[in-house]
Order: sequence, then C-alpha cells, then structure tokens
Amino acid sequence: FRAPPDLPLHFILTRLATTFADTEFWLRLPSALLGTTTIVLVFLLGRRVASTAVGLIAALLLAVAPYHVWY
Repeated sequence: FRAPPDLPLHFILTRLATTFADTEFWLRLPSALLGTTTIVLVFLLGRRVASTAVGLIAALLLAVAPYHVWY
C-alpha cells in the first residue's frame, strides 16, 4: 500500500503528543486511542441503525481496513 498523506489532525495530535516526550509510546498513543474508539463507535452506530450483527460486521471491516490499521 502507498503511504497515506499526513493529515492535519494527525499532524496536530503528533505535535501535542511530543510535548510530553519524544518516545515512540507518546507518538503512537493518539492514533491507538482514536483508532480503538472509532471501532467501538462504528459498532454502536451499526447496532443502533440496524442490528447487533450489522454493528459487529461494520466494526470488523473497519478493524481490518488497511488505511485504518496504518494509522
């Protein structure tokens, strides 16, 4: 896969994370938290709109999406 472009929000979150320390943990923390939260929100949205099965399938598809995993 090609490398995704540097998006403005990702750039800002990386800059904020590096104010604490310049370690790999702080650099990856915003992406990990937002990525995990997004999967949960997609599940809840799918469950509310259709059913629990739809929510699970949507969350699974997002969890294995290459662009989502990259970040």
